[in-house]
Amino acid sequence: MLSTADPLRRSRGAACLLHCYRRSAGSKARPWTLRSLPVCASTENVLAGWIQRHPQLRGPRAVIASRQSHAFGQWGRPWSAPAGGLWISAVLPWMESGRGRAGLLGLAVAVAIAERLEARGLPVRIKWPNDLLIGSRKLAGLLPGVGQRGS
Repeated sequence: MLSTADPLRRSRGAACLLHCYRRSAGSKARPWTLRSLPVCASTENVLAGWIQRHPQLRGPRAVIASRQSHAFGQWGRPWSAPAGGLWISAVLPWMESGRGRAGLLGLAVAVAIAERLEARGLPVRIKWPNDLLIGSRKLAGLLPGVGQRGS
């Protein structure tokens, strides 16, 4: 049972998962390494290539672009990612065995973003499985994925 003094008890959403990551990583927890691009074909493809060239994840990584020319969404569908949006792909090394907790990361991020925006007066709702909406307009789409390498 967690005490109220435990930071995990006070954390919610993605903050809770990031706290778990930091706690499980201990002294091995590292800061984010970011790559920012004005335009790319797909932040997912850039991130995948980065991981392929440098497979040792020494910390979380993210690729941020102002525009994507060949983005994709759920089930590989083409996605329009014009200028004016913020397009991010990220990877977080997970130090625990198994995939259960890490698989909740996409939902936790959606809830955390929605909570932050609601606190600022925006009526955000989550449309399962991966969209944040204000009214009938899409504000954000999340395309979570979990991969595991090694033992």
